[in-house]
Amino acid sequence: MQAVQTNYFDAPDRGFPGQLFNAASAVGNSIFSGAATENLYTGRAVALATNTDDFDGSLALKTVSGITDAADIAGILTSDAQAIADMDGDVYVQSKTMATFARANRGALIYVKADMSVTIAAGDDVYVATNATNDQGIGLGEFTNTAGTGLLKTNFKYYSGNSKGKMAIIELVDVIVPAAENGGDE
Repeated sequence: MQAVQTNYFDAPDRGFPGQLFNAASAVGNSIFSGAATENLYTGRAVALATNTDDFDGSLALKTVSGITDAADIAGILTSDAQAIADMDGDVYVQSKTMATFARANRGALIYVKADMSVTIAAGDDVYVATNATNDQGIGLGEFTNTAGTGLLKTNFKYYSGNSKGKMAIIELVDVIVPAAENGGDE
């Protein structure tokens, strides 16, 4: 008699970087396509690049390296059929290929690799690494809820935290800051 395995203990984690949390959150005009001008990792923030002749008028995407204004963040790169894994298992879209991204301020819910050094809770502010050398030691375009050097506060909010070191979910909302907090009149 041969043994048959009936119990499986290696359940996959829920969600992966760049995966939509649910289709209902991506209603309307929230998912766009763009041409990657460099290798871009899924589940990380991207910015619009200056359009070049290489992309025939398509939106061009780049990393958020050096971005100083949250309004310059185009969104978060979503999972893509053309994406491949690097030596560390992180998934990216190669330069000069088309990619999809959830547009900033359009309401989509996206899984992201959470900063494992801090506890993130629903409703927390979202900071993105705009410099590879940053106070949290996270990758360029990755997210945390902690301010610091090389980290830019976005308009997004955490929809779900990173309990037990798992993925967090970011809601791409446009949080309206009262004029008094922006230095203007209410």
